[in-house]
Amino acid sequence: MDKRYKELYDGNGNLISQEEIPYTLNDILETRKAEYPDIGDQLDIIWKQFKAQKDSGISLADETNTMIDKIFSVKEKYKKP
Repeated sequence: MDKRYKELYDGNGNLISQEEIPYTLNDILETRKAEYPDIGDQLDIIWKQFKAQKDSGISLADETNTMIDKIFSVKEKYKKP
């Protein structure tokens, strides 16, 4: 992220002082949030990866298997055109 500054000018427009303004945690989190892919897209990729692992015989937690079954049954029921 670019640095931010608080600047003070005199009556003639001359720069008197310049102080760097640090970013807050909220500033950083909001900037990240704006640049991350959509949360639905992120989750879709994660669940596809889990399903690929399940399909290849990798042992997953029962809760993970249940969620995979639920998610992919909805995908099957409402297929994209």
